[in-house]
Amino acid sequence: MWIRTLILLTLAISAFGQAMLNGNGERIVDTVREISQPIQDACSNSKADIVFIIDGSRSIFPPDFKEQIEFLKSFVDHFIIGNNGMRFGVVTFGDKVIMDNTFGLTQYTSKEQLINRLSNIKFRHEHGTSTQTDLAIEYARETLFTEARLDTKKIAIVITDGLSTKPKKTAEEAMKMRNGEIVILAIGVGKKFQRKNCIQ
Repeated sequence: MWIRTLILLTLAISAFGQAMLNGNGERIVDTVREISQPIQDACSNSKADIVFIIDGSRSIFPPDFKEQIEFLKSFVDHFIIGNNGMRFGVVTFGDKVIMDNTFGLTQYTSKEQLINRLSNIKFRHEHGTSTQTDLAIEYARETLFTEARLDTKKIAIVITDGLSTKPKKTAEEAMKMRNGEIVILAIGVGKKFQRKNCIQ
């Protein structure tokens, strides 16, 4: 059951990334809807703690940032949310972790609360002078995932254009996350996306 769930998660985020790279952001919601039923079927009896790590640096254009949020809202809408289902947290970053756009796994236990909170995440241009992906991954590992359930799979999904200010440090932090038995996936977004610098 878990392997099937992970495959469907990967398909969903891959479809989103491809839509963004092709400049077809308007199809994001449709893409998620196309696979919504198999996602619901696979996850009806599954649990996972998932943290989205969202790039809010200046190399991400505001329309792309907005599409990231719309994707998250559409994505979580297809899951059972709560302590007996899926739980979600978010870390947003630019030149640092943007705390007022960040929340933990235990804060929102209903779908309505979660989607409303996602709707209130705003692009913070003043914090976008650099892309400190490493700090965001470190924060997620050291803070948000300490709230993870012991019997539950842990997943981090990094949404970025790959232009990390410190690519070596980012790779090191990603490895620490994997060593902590956290599955880490990456989505490439924006016209400046660089695959070679994305999470390895």
